[in-house]
Amino acid sequence: MIEYNLRGIAPRQRRFHARTRMTAFTGALLLVLAACGGDDTETATGSSTAAEGSGTGAAPTGEPIKVMVEAPVDSQILPYPNIPETAKTFAKYINDKGGIKGRPLEVIVCDDRADAGEAANCARKAVEEKVVANVGSFTLDVSQAIPIYEENSIAWFGICCPVRDQEFNSKVSFPMGFTNALPVAAAIKMIDDGCKNISFSVGDDTSAAPPIAAFENGLKSKGKDPSKIKIVKVPLTPGDYSTQAAQLNTPPTDCFYGHLSQVNWPPMITAFDGVGAKPKLYGAQGNLDQTIVKTFPKQTEGAIVVGVYPSLSAPVWADFRGAIEKFKPNPELNYDSLAGLGTWTGFTALAQIVETMEGENNNVTFLAAANKQTKLDTGGMVGVLDLTKE
Repeated sequence: MIEYNLRGIAPRQRRFHARTRMTAFTGALLLVLAACGGDDTETATGSSTAAEGSGTGAAPTGEPIKVMVEAPVDSQILPYPNIPETAKTFAKYINDKGGIKGRPLEVIVCDDRADAGEAANCARKAVEEKVVANVGSFTLDVSQAIPIYEENSIAWFGICCPVRDQEFNSKVSFPMGFTNALPVAAAIKMIDDGCKNISFSVGDDTSAAPPIAAFENGLKSKGKDPSKIKIVKVPLTPGDYSTQAAQLNTPPTDCFYGHLSQVNWPPMITAFDGVGAKPKLYGAQGNLDQTIVKTFPKQTEGAIVVGVYPSLSAPVWADFRGAIEKFKPNPELNYDSLAGLGTWTGFTALAQIVETMEGENNNVTFLAAANKQTKLDTGGMVGVLDLTKE
C-alpha cells in the first residue's frame, strides 16, 4: 500500500489499494458540509427472524423508527439500486442486533427515477409517512424536494454525493460525502502520473460546472494550464459517444478522467476503441468499478479509481461485510461504491444520532439532535464531523 498525501484537500493521508487491474485512490475524505440547524415505494423492516442465525440483541419492539431512502432505480440516467439494497440490509442488520433504542428500524424506499418532480413526490411521501429523516440517499436534482423538507423539518441526511446548491446550503441538509473533490484528486494524480495529453468528461447537465471547475483547480494546483485540457460533456443517457470520443482524442489523449455514472462507462470505452484511443482511465469509486473491468479488462488495465470512502475491504466495514454475507442483498450489485458505502455510512450516523434523541422519536427531535452533534464519529467511514457548523 502506498501512502499519498493530498495537501489542501483534507488533512489526512489518502491511500491506494492494489485491485484487480485497477488501483483504488482515496482522494477526498474530510467532508464537513452539514448545516446548522414517481412515487413508487416499498418498505423493508428487518428483524431478528429475518435471517438465519441469531442476532446479538433481543428482538426490537414498539413503534418503528421510520425513515426513507431515495435513489434513481427505474431509470436510464444514474441508476443506483445498490442504495436501497444497502439501506434494507442495514435495517436487517440493526434489527438483528436489537434495533435502535430497542425499536425496529423501518425503511421506506422511494424511486425518483432521477427526476426532480419525482424527487418532490418522494418528499411528499416522506411527509405523509411521518419519517424521521430521508437517509443515505442520492438523486440528480433535489431542488424541488428540499423546500418540502425544510417546510416540514425533515432532514436530508447522510448524503454521499451532493449535487445541487440546496444540498450545501439548506439547514436540513447533512452531506457526509463530497464528490466534487474527486475531480481535484484525479487531476493531481494524473499530473503526478506524468500524463501529458489529459482529457475529461462529465454528464451534460446543469450540475456539470462544479466538477469542471474542481478539475481545473486541481490542474492549476500542479502548475498545469487548464486551457490545454480537453473537456467534453456527454449525454447522461448512455448512447453512441463516438463524436465525443473523437473530440477527446484530438490530439491523442494519454489519460482520461470520466466524472461519469457506471452506465456511461461502457459506451465511452467502446467509443474510445472506435476512434483508436487508448488512454489510461481514471474514474469515480463505484462507477469505474469491477463490473466495467470484467467487460473491458484490457482497456481498464492500470486504471485509477478515485474514492470518497475507504475500500469495502477496510476494517471499518466489517459489519457491512458481515451483513452482506448474512442477509444476502442482490449479488449482482456493487456495494464497494459511493452508493453502497455512502448509504451504510449515513445509516450508521443515523443510528448514533437517534440514540441521543430526547423526547419522541420523530423528525423534529432527530433534526434537533443532529444539529447538536459536534463530534459525529463513524469510526473512519468518513472523518469526525461537526454538524453544528456549515
